[in-house]
Amino acid sequence: MPAPDTNSVLKTLREAADFAQRVGLPKEAAKFEELHCRFQTEKPTLKALRSDGESARLELSYKMRRIFLDDQDRLRVGMETVREEYYRISNAIERLEYPPEPRVPEVDISSFAGAENVEEKAVRYFGEMTAARPIVERSIEFVRRYSSLVGSGDFPSAYALTDAGLRAWMSYQRFVGEHKKAEELYGGPCLEFRIGCFVYVLTDENSRIKSNKADERWPKATAKESRRSAVNGFWIRDRAAQTGCGGTLWIAEENKEYRIAKFDFWRP
Repeated sequence: MPAPDTNSVLKTLREAADFAQRVGLPKEAAKFEELHCRFQTEKPTLKALRSDGESARLELSYKMRRIFLDDQDRLRVGMETVREEYYRISNAIERLEYPPEPRVPEVDISSFAGAENVEEKAVRYFGEMTAARPIVERSIEFVRRYSSLVGSGDFPSAYALTDAGLRAWMSYQRFVGEHKKAEELYGGPCLEFRIGCFVYVLTDENSRIKSNKADERWPKATAKESRRSAVNGFWIRDRAAQTGCGGTLWIAEENKEYRIAKFDFWRP
């Protein structure tokens, strides 16, 4: 998370100090004034704002409720403008303390080859947008091929489509065993994987290097440079009833071929 912008911090603290002084809260005004002076010479950080700035904000909140609300928590007559200005300033301080996470960009895959096989057409991507299309299209084709093998019970061929990292920690016997356990748990064998959405696509080397194993749940053995995409979907196990279980597939590229780096079954 980038450091807070100094000018924005100083502007907001100045407004908070002036506002608190105007509504008759000199102690709270002094706290904001102190922070304002401090950050003129010291670079503001999220840690400092969340410790000192948040305490000042919460104290102001407590005092302000007593100013513009009566004993029944009803707005006092003539306090509409004061309340609006307070919320504007308080929300601005909170945004400095807890800035919103940057929105992950999305690409519409409606025109991509195979998009008719994906329910959600908006795909989140990290990296260059222009590189998303070939990864999405190859991932769709690969998932359908892998699904066909698993659905037909051809576990040897399906296992051959896993990457070296998966095979290093999961033998063929365990691979089959995991599918058999899921078969018992979710009411039948995997018949078909229907893609619901792409969890994300990593489109370039930089986005893969930044890939976070903890957040994206990649296996430790999958090299960052090999990571391509992850998809969520639904494994049909009873065609007549259209029931089954959820599933996630992590897809890597190895020797110019797409491979399964990890799979998971879950109850939707």
